[in-house]
Amino acid sequence: YMYLPILGVFILMVWQTSRLVHLWPRARGALFAATAHRHGLILVTRNTDDFAALGLTLLDPWAANEG
Repeated sequence: YMYLPILGVFILMVWQTSRLVHLWPRARGALFAATAHRHGLILVTRNTDDFAALGLTLLDPWAANEG
């Protein structure tokens, strides 16, 4: 497999995720979620509802500007 040294993402993982998105559109963030989980990163997204149950640290930068 080809290996991207930045955040340790396998090309195969990217390819499989892109295939899954065609079957389940909400899966488009799966690669981001998996990468954040694997590396202990904060997932920055406006769509926090899709990721809330995963136990990740989430940041919605737009939420701070609302209200």
